[in-house]
Amino acid sequence: VQTATYKDRMHFSQITPKFTLSQQISANKMVYASIARGYKAGGYNVTSTTQKLPAYDPEYNWNYELGGKVHLLKDKLYAEAALYYIDWRQQQVNQTVPGVGNVIHNAGHSSSKGFELALNSSPLKNLSIALSYGYTYAKFIEYQKSAKLNYSGNMLPMVPRNTLSCSASYALYPSNTSFIDKIVLTAGLTGIGKIYWAEDNEVAQNFYALLNAKISITSGIFTWECWG
Repeated sequence: VQTATYKDRMHFSQITPKFTLSQQISANKMVYASIARGYKAGGYNVTSTTQKLPAYDPEYNWNYELGGKVHLLKDKLYAEAALYYIDWRQQQVNQTVPGVGNVIHNAGHSSSKGFELALNSSPLKNLSIALSYGYTYAKFIEYQKSAKLNYSGNMLPMVPRNTLSCSASYALYPSNTSFIDKIVLTAGLTGIGKIYWAEDNEVAQNFYALLNAKISITSGIFTWECWG
């Protein structure tokens, strides 16, 4: 079944501008807005089993972002927030075909929108805490892959709906030893999901979280780390 056009020769060129407007409200507060053009060249699926290589077209998008950054509590708390929207045209979708390899198709129209939040704090001496969360809603607006396969309205594959991260680190500076300069204890949690594995959205990985911890020891120019 032919899923892409056959082209003997292709040439690509594109201008990708970016426009940014920012306002420094004070020494520790700023807001910004940006618009950027994204582009990815087309190409050939070299894993094709035919003599002629099926071609895929370039990908275009416009990226819109609005955000701000602020220092609070006498610079003990740093916060960032951003809203974004991506309007995709001819998005290149990578599909793994068993026995063949990776094959790229073009989706007619896609979009991705969401927000990101990040907090960094040092409430106590030698203690640092970091929190971040992101939400993404990405879907195919128009994707007629073939006469029988219409993925319009499906979620984009391999794009997590939620991303979460939080960690805390505490640094120790032993005074009774000349060998160890610093010990850092770190514990954290990362989360990701829901993720759809393919464009048909038939199989998905629900949200899951991982706990992790690390201890690092610094002596001079060397640092040893043990983590799990």
